[in-house]
Amino acid sequence: MKSDKILIVDDRADIRSLIENILRDQEYEHILSATSGPEALEVVERELPDLILLDLTMPQMDGYQVCEQLQANEETRPIPIIVMSEKRSSQDLQRSFEVGAMDYITKPIDAIELSARTASALKLKRTYDALISAYNEITLLNQHLEELSTTDELTGVKNARCFWDYLSREIQKFTRFQLPLSLIIADLDDFKKINDTYGHLVGDQVLSYSGQLFRQNLRSYDLVARYGGEEFAFLLVNTELAQAAVVAEKVRQMVSEAQIDIGHEKLQCTMSLGVASLTPDTPPENVTAQFLVERADRALYAAKRGGKNRVILEDAQ
Repeated sequence: MKSDKILIVDDRADIRSLIENILRDQEYEHILSATSGPEALEVVERELPDLILLDLTMPQMDGYQVCEQLQANEETRPIPIIVMSEKRSSQDLQRSFEVGAMDYITKPIDAIELSARTASALKLKRTYDALISAYNEITLLNQHLEELSTTDELTGVKNARCFWDYLSREIQKFTRFQLPLSLIIADLDDFKKINDTYGHLVGDQVLSYSGQLFRQNLRSYDLVARYGGEEFAFLLVNTELAQAAVVAEKVRQMVSEAQIDIGHEKLQCTMSLGVASLTPDTPPENVTAQFLVERADRALYAAKRGGKNRVILEDAQ
């Protein structure tokens, strides 16, 4: 038995019965029927058939109108439609194709012709479905590859390459829209000491935990990236320096309050952060990625020199 789902739409019961018998002789078992255009649209929405055999001349809503409505819906547009009519003019044939039909059968129905055209239409539908499925799989694969290529494997945040690409695009947006753009560069304090005392596996655990902490607690549209080693970068769009300072302080507190279970004890760390921003008042010659990063780096170094575990701001003017 064939699993294809076929909808017969005709206001005459004898025609529907004839077509159903022809299809059942060809071992199609999933046969649906509708007596009018509105009923056909309801059945299509509920069942989503693989093929529609559609009478052109019906009361209430003719076959042309049914085709137009099906074509207007993205979900039903791919369903092949074979229209059936006693009309034989080239104008009717042309209009049928214009409204979305893929084939045309004239009445009275010939069993051999109906069987052949039905089989051909369903073969094309299966080919189309297979291509769409393959396209979706490739799209998902490409998305996965893109995610892998832009994500730091250890921390789960974006990698340095993605950071620089994203920063470059945001700088371009800034030049057009003049919306404030802030950058936080943060460094885990005394990370070398953690590696030397507990080993690099524990160091990796600290980095991984930090990345998870940042992903869960920052805005989804802000970029969090592993800038390098134990350094992280937070690029905050449409965010002024004072707002970025609040975010930086939140990050500092999260890190200092976190207790990282490393098996035999719970480890606590601190983080120093430098913050810089671009605003509409920033001179045009300073609106560059390098300038913003240098200012955030300078603020980070000041935080380190000032005793660590603190936030320092530097306006990128």
